Amino acid sequence: MADWLAQAMAAWEQGDRPTAILFSKAAICDEPTDAKAYKLLGNGLQAVENFAAAERAYRLGLAHVTPGERLQGELLANMGGVHQRLGNWEQAVIWYDQAIAVVPDLIPVYFNWVKGLEERQDPAGAIAVL
Repeated sequence: MADWLAQAMAAWEQGDRPTAILFSKAAICDEPTDAKAYKLLGNGLQAVENFAAAERAYRLGLAHVTPGERLQGELLANMGGVHQRLGNWEQAVIWYDQAIAVVPDLIPVYFNWVKGLEERQDPAGAIAVL
């Protein structure tokens, strides 16, 4: 059996988003409960700006992740990223807050949160998050 997830990750690292998406889908076909495959699929879809499909992939990953593990925090953070990129700031903050509750040291969440606050001309909010 092919290690689709490893091939998806290799394609991602090489910057080949379409191939990463294809291999992630193959990994999910082989193991429909693999939350890592859903995360990588969502990342690929988000990179090609298919935000609705990325959100679905992340939600499916969340349905299959063990509560409290780092992967859950990463999926929650990625949901925040989708909403931030779509301009749904209030939703993004809800997802970021949930991600930090699971994984307090998830640095990209803070970076994206502060970036969003700066874009909204809220330096006091950015300082509070930091």
